[in-house]
Amino acid sequence: MNSFRAGFTRELGAAASVYGAVSTGFRAPTAEQLYRGETTTSTLVLSNPDLKPERALGFEVGLKSRVEMLGWPTTVNAALFQIDRDDFILDSNGQYASTSIPVGGGSQFRNIGGARSRGLELEAQTAARGGWSFAVAYTFLDARFTRYDNFYQALGNPYGTFVATPSAAQRADPAFWRNNYTVQAFDNSGNKVPRASPHLFNLRSWYVPAPGWTLAGEVDFRAKAYADEINQEVWPGRTLFGLMAQYERKLAGLSGAKLRVYARVDNLFDKRYYLTARGTNDSNYDGRYDAEDLSIVPDPGRIVRIGMSMQF
Repeated sequence: MNSFRAGFTRELGAAASVYGAVSTGFRAPTAEQLYRGETTTSTLVLSNPDLKPERALGFEVGLKSRVEMLGWPTTVNAALFQIDRDDFILDSNGQYASTSIPVGGGSQFRNIGGARSRGLELEAQTAARGGWSFAVAYTFLDARFTRYDNFYQALGNPYGTFVATPSAAQRADPAFWRNNYTVQAFDNSGNKVPRASPHLFNLRSWYVPAPGWTLAGEVDFRAKAYADEINQEVWPGRTLFGLMAQYERKLAGLSGAKLRVYARVDNLFDKRYYLTARGTNDSNYDGRYDAEDLSIVPDPGRIVRIGMSMQF
């Protein structure tokens, strides 16, 4: 399968230009997705050697310009984009359903999903003035599933006995879920893609107090997003601050050699947040899916780096 990219740039006078591009891409199915096959007494896992590659089609159009902002020479860029992904390869029993779940007539990988990401990117970077320079960037992203109507969630102990329709009394009994499970079906078409924050903002500044020295600061913001495909549990947003100091000088007697010494602090205020949060099934086997079932990766906290490098 082939992919391509085509684009254009058109100057609008001496200080501005408009540009655009269209591109395609693909991801081939894995060997497991093509040829996984297994038969047990409770489930049939079918191979599918006729799977098509996942496909992507992207569009972008933007404007670049050099302007004066509050007296600062500034390069500004604004772009609109859209990426359509189709023929997602998903398990016919649902992406996270155990193959032991007796639904759908057997588990098989098929081209049964799609998503669309569209948004706006804005960025501006100033030229240096008085030793200072700045860069700011903002992204708005709307990422949604265009097709995802075959999602199953296991409630209870997936290694226990499958019960298609538990009674109200069974559902209310915690002991029931320790030895049994059921399956809940969802149509996630139109839902937001999990862990895709709708708002991203970054501000950086640099100051050169003396030749060879650079001091820098950064603010990085990410808005909250959903942690799961069914759009129930939330992955919290966060705002992080960082600082950096660097000294660089050429080494006498060594042509082209440079010495660089730096110190950097990430997450300056030791903000507690999740690097990622993912929700799939009822992981604690209590018959409910809620925030207690999320799989999370906590942040490492404040990180201080001190280093030195030499370039020849």
